[in-house]
Amino acid sequence: MTTATTADRYDWAGMVCGCGQPATHVPELLIRLATEGEASGITRDSFEGHLHIPSHTYAPAPAAISVALAALADPDTPGAARDVLVDLVFTTAFVDCIGHGVPEGVDLEEECRRAVTPGLEALYAEIASGRSAATASRAFWIAEGTDEDASRVERVRREARHLLWDACQTPWE
Repeated sequence: MTTATTADRYDWAGMVCGCGQPATHVPELLIRLATEGEASGITRDSFEGHLHIPSHTYAPAPAAISVALAALADPDTPGAARDVLVDLVFTTAFVDCIGHGVPEGVDLEEECRRAVTPGLEALYAEIASGRSAATASRAFWIAEGTDEDASRVERVRREARHLLWDACQTPWE
């Protein structure tokens, strides 16, 4: 599924962004990043205050994670964009906090982690690419925190050991 097709699955206008506006600008940023890479001028900081801040996650976060992972699955997504996308998923899916702009009873933290599961293969491919130790390590930590197949996580840890930061060499607890 393409980045744009994935983005089209969500009602961005019906989500309140962290900036207080409808979240329609979020998929636009993600698609520009995935197609233009560094030339887009979009960095990891571009999403702060829209999807998350250190103590809060906002309603569009799970949808944005899905779009980011669709972009990672696209082999044409530039390397610099991949770094930002993995960082976005990492910082958004693993914020230990309360969500804002979601109906009562919705566990936004769990929704974010659940949004990662369909994109696990893209994360594992990013690890195996050997393109960036920093990005591979973040991708590994995301997979380690969401993949229910512990044997696969350990197999990747062993096989990709030389591609990951030393901190990835022992299980996350």
